Amino acid sequence: MTLDIDKIKMNRHIFHLPSLPLLTIYDDNFFVRNDYDILSQGQRQTLIEFFQAQGFKQTSGKLLCKNNIRLHFPKPKHILAQSGFEELYVSPPLDDYYFVTPTTFAETLFQQGLRGINPNFLDDIRLLIQTCPFNIELLRDINISNELGPFINQYYVMLETYQKQIIEERFKKKKAL
Repeated sequence: MTLDIDKIKMNRHIFHLPSLPLLTIYDDNFFVRNDYDILSQGQRQTLIEFFQAQGFKQTSGKLLCKNNIRLHFPKPKHILAQSGFEELYVSPPLDDYYFVTPTTFAETLFQQGLRGINPNFLDDIRLLIQTCPFNIELLRDINISNELGPFINQYYVMLETYQKQIIEERFKKKKAL
């Protein structure tokens, strides 16, 4: 059994790529570069309600289950300007999926691009931006001293310009969840 991708695609707030074990949700289009990279209560509640309507049961504050599929809310890092990326996010999905912020989702796509796993990572980042803009400044800052930092910098201006355009066209009046 897998996730119902069609229902996820119909939701204007939730984003998923079948090649990743990640789900993310729109939060806001106003970003502070030293923000916490955690899901808000509104994001969590929207995800819980959406997946409960798909037959998932909440078995704990951090887990929703349906048959063999488990949807996890990873424990957030409560330190400013810290990456939420986990190595297991790069792997194809099996039965475990993880709810992450749009910024962590973008970081995973950059990791795939850096490692040569996903030659279309930029197209996937553009798709992410079209549903869930992310904190590109924070992403660059938290990776400035590792190998991902220079890789992100290669695309920073282009993606920042693209995201500003998309926010102006689609999200200018959209409210946070």
